[in-house]
Amino acid sequence: MNEQVLALKVENERLKLALDDAIRKLALEKARADESTLRIQEIARQCALAEANAGRTPAEQDRDTGNLVAIVCAWCHKLIRYEVWPEPMGTSHGICVDCAKRMESQLQKGVRGTK
Repeated sequence: MNEQVLALKVENERLKLALDDAIRKLALEKARADESTLRIQEIARQCALAEANAGRTPAEQDRDTGNLVAIVCAWCHKLIRYEVWPEPMGTSHGICVDCAKRMESQLQKGVRGTK
């Protein structure tokens, strides 16, 4: 009986070590995923900034991603474009082409409502 108890204790310790090792590996993978997510977000901000600065002279271009404003459709919430504003605002609203066409069609028909 003592041999069985000893064997179970040894197996229990082995399983604990394996679990600790798996937890460490998962933590490392999560840290790497978080780092990748941050890199992707920074690339997205830089691309949005480039889009917002398109057509501006170098002197007029703003390089502060904190001043990026996402312009989204107030009807369907689709991203329309990014703009650089003097002060950070986060999000502002407009109307996308599809919703504008739908609204114009409804107005011509005399229908009220947005959908």
